[in-house]
Amino acid sequence: MRVLLSADTVANFQRRLDYLSVLAQRERELLETFRSQSQDLEVLLARQDAKRQELLAVRQQTENAIHEMKGVHREKQLLLASLEKEKDLHERMVQGLQQSAQRVDALLKELSERRRLAESRAKKRLQRPVPKGALIWPADGKVVSTFGRHKHPTFDTFVTKKGIEIEVTEGSPIWAVSSGTVVYADWLKGYGLVVILDHGNGFFSLYAHASKLLVKEGQTVAMGDTIGETGETGLTKGRTLYFELRKGTRPVDPLKWLVKRP
Repeated sequence: MRVLLSADTVANFQRRLDYLSVLAQRERELLETFRSQSQDLEVLLARQDAKRQELLAVRQQTENAIHEMKGVHREKQLLLASLEKEKDLHERMVQGLQQSAQRVDALLKELSERRRLAESRAKKRLQRPVPKGALIWPADGKVVSTFGRHKHPTFDTFVTKKGIEIEVTEGSPIWAVSSGTVVYADWLKGYGLVVILDHGNGFFSLYAHASKLLVKEGQTVAMGDTIGETGETGLTKGRTLYFELRKGTRPVDPLKWLVKRP
């Protein structure tokens, strides 16, 4: 206002008025621009904050995923270590059973040779051969392992079973599958308490993992006599009766000689 009033002519006054109008217009434009830019800045700041929150969320998810992966890795390492330990135990058990089986082979070979010599000296006639499917079962229970070569489902190893395993209730009776003479009744490493019967016709039967023996060497038994009680002695994973049938020293599949179950 002072600028306008200090004009000395009308023309000078008009020029100053026009100049002030332009300045006022420019100030309004600058103010509008400032307000617009302020709003844009607020929008940008809001977007930036939203992005920062998203990045924080992604970072948290990533950290959680890394933590979970570390947990899975630890579990995997523990599982692998457990499997290695189990495999080592399995291999040692297999090795122990193989060594025990070799002892059984040697024992039965010796018993078979003794019987052959005794029969030769006494000139006794051999008993009539046992027909297949005529032997009674040595115990009640389900067959959980069969005769022959088996592959381990986890370790890809093979084990040859020379007999069968029957799942039993501990303390249940073990029966003589046929008449014969007790030629072994004692502890046998890997097999626990064992009874071996010589049936006098070239056949031997072996009963392992018993909890109690009810016969002694030299004793004669009839088919169906109770010769012991089931248990889990020796190398076994549960309450099972391990049963072998030998023709001389050669293992044969017991399921072909035992009476067929209904």
